[in-house]
Amino acid sequence: MVVVDGRYVSSDVLALDESHILAKHGWSLTHGDTGLQAAANSPGHKLRLTYTTAEGDLRDIDLGVINRPWPITYGLSSTMFDRAAAMSMMLEVGSS
Repeated sequence: MVVVDGRYVSSDVLALDESHILAKHGWSLTHGDTGLQAAANSPGHKLRLTYTTAEGDLRDIDLGVINRPWPITYGLSSTMFDRAAAMSMMLEVGSS
């Protein structure tokens, strides 16, 4: 999913704040699947959330490191042109 929040001055600050919120709620922070991603495992490790800035995901998509459905790629691209604070989030069952 694409998350946009106009209260933030940048996507980096939005992603950093997400890390703080997840840790505050008991999620364990870990590395994402790529160098630009971050991830967190829910308490009990039943869910894994991978997230990064819109720019980070678009860079990995362009380099062929990851694949995203077209609507996600388009949504991320649109936020870049709008200069909006945005990030990509993917929630999966289980930790990896």
